[in-house]
Amino acid sequence: MGAWGIGIYSNDYALDLRNSVKALSRLPFEPERLLEFLCSDDPTAATDATDSDHTLFWLVVADQFAKRGIDSPRARDRALAIIADGADLATMAALGMDEKSLVKRRKILEDLRARIAAPVEPKPRSVLKAPQKLLLRVGEVLIYPVCQGKPINPYTVGKDFAFVKAWRQDGWGALAVAERGREFDFLAWYRPLVICDPLPAEPTLAGLAEPHMWRLQAPGTLSARHYTNMQLKSLGCVSIDAAKLGHFFPERMSATSCAVSDISLANYMGVERLGIHEEHLIKHGYPPTPRINALADIEDVPETELSPGGAESEHPNLSGQWEGIFSYLTGEKPPGSFSAALSECDGRLAGEIHDETGAVATARPSFATVEGGRVGRDVRFLKRYVSATKKFVPIQYIGEINDGATEIKGRWFLPGHSSGHFAMTRSKQPDA
Repeated sequence: MGAWGIGIYSNDYALDLRNSVKALSRLPFEPERLLEFLCSDDPTAATDATDSDHTLFWLVVADQFAKRGIDSPRARDRALAIIADGADLATMAALGMDEKSLVKRRKILEDLRARIAAPVEPKPRSVLKAPQKLLLRVGEVLIYPVCQGKPINPYTVGKDFAFVKAWRQDGWGALAVAERGREFDFLAWYRPLVICDPLPAEPTLAGLAEPHMWRLQAPGTLSARHYTNMQLKSLGCVSIDAAKLGHFFPERMSATSCAVSDISLANYMGVERLGIHEEHLIKHGYPPTPRINALADIEDVPETELSPGGAESEHPNLSGQWEGIFSYLTGEKPPGSFSAALSECDGRLAGEIHDETGAVATARPSFATVEGGRVGRDVRFLKRYVSATKKFVPIQYIGEINDGATEIKGRWFLPGHSSGHFAMTRSKQPDA
């Protein structure tokens, strides 16, 4: 059966869902609102009867509510209907459960039916009386000891385990809090930017301001006990520009699951270089793992610190006509050329591209739209081909602008297919 067994809690999904119910039961809300939170966290399993987790979702929720004295008629009725019409057994059969196991599963479902159909006995719930305290500030920079890039496991401090005794500090990790918040206005979470290389000596805030590669990790929770156990040390704060953060990291995982399941920030504080398969993925069209090369890339710089004339004099506007060339990373197709008309306003880029020569132009329409943005020297945009009959996957461009903003060089990526290099040169402007 692999990950599927005869028991209700015999796979990871059911165990994770049980933990989610446990976490949500701490909120001072009525049963139906708790149920809505669970449904919104996994809408496919909750609403799609064809999903393999659909029946399990309702069986686990109804069972956990009953055990915790949470009276939800909707959850109870859905679970009882699933048991009565044989939907769960049909799902298990479709997943490959044999007849002998199905007989055992049927007995388990009958026991479950009796348990959740019984009158709910209200039980006192230990609920949060106030929203969880936010321990970290946005932009706060913290350091912590690591061993081979791994922080102290906050769950095992003081335990007599061999791996705990074997942990020996050999470097330092660092993180900056990119975002924070409270799910359901109660459960605190934090999203860290983590440095990619362990530091040999205890760093300072000034040292961390120097060029270092940072990677945005998934959000996590942090208790005061974990803060102490991991020996976190705050160095101060940098001011983060939300727009710049969104430019470099446009896709960010929702914090709902981590907050509901109480997934510790410790899981995302490992200091490690980018994976060994990075170049292989890039070769096949997947953009590099999002990263920044210095905290300054996302800092909110006051206007008084800009060069005379403000940001525009330091980074000339990209609006205008451009001529470009592109090539394939593997060289399996000939290079091509294109022209582009760009318009920049407040860091946002729009415009259009016309392919002129090359393999791409023969397989796709010649006309495409441009949508993206720039931060300092970094420019990123999506190239979307326009067609009335076919939908094309957008091509992602990531480039760097030269000093005079007359040239942009970088990489393009067609996810799952190919990638390569490109260069764009600003066309000579007509004489006034």
